[in-house]
Amino acid sequence: MGTLVPHRLRPPAPRSTDRHALDATIGALAGVVATVAMTLAADAMHRRLPPRERYPLPPREITQSLLSRGVAQRLGESGIETVSLASHAGFGAAAGALFWPWFRHSRWPVASGVGYALGVWVTSYFGWVPATGRLRPAHTHPPRRNALMIAAHVVWGAVLGWTSRALAQATPVVARGPLRDR
Repeated sequence: MGTLVPHRLRPPAPRSTDRHALDATIGALAGVVATVAMTLAADAMHRRLPPRERYPLPPREITQSLLSRGVAQRLGESGIETVSLASHAGFGAAAGALFWPWFRHSRWPVASGVGYALGVWVTSYFGWVPATGRLRPAHTHPPRRNALMIAAHVVWGAVLGWTSRALAQATPVVARGPLRDR
């Protein structure tokens, strides 16, 4: 049995490349939303650290390590903050774009997001970040700082999973249909 909608009125099934592009876009948007939540959570937790552990969080440290001294001086404090926030959101979008195509069929998108986020934390703070000389490995930082970063990544992953699923469910309503007003 088929659907009651005549074939000529049904929207075409998305091609495989269209599906991947849509999934990556959903993940990227969810990654930015999750990065906002993560940033707010990290800020709240950072304020509770002992003063000697309140040095800049990794997005700022990594960004500043990438800027030449001259560029950093020209940007000033507010410019460095802007670049740090933008690069953090960009990384969150990129990581989100990789998440949703792989996990869109998950029965538990929030749990999948948390697991994925913890994987991002491990591969970043024990892997590519120290390997590039941008930061020391996570095990050399104070335990409370690592707890903060792990908790912030859990927030990111939970919001990433939930938002990805919500956007995927909303997309047909928002994006499909004839390209004309009725």
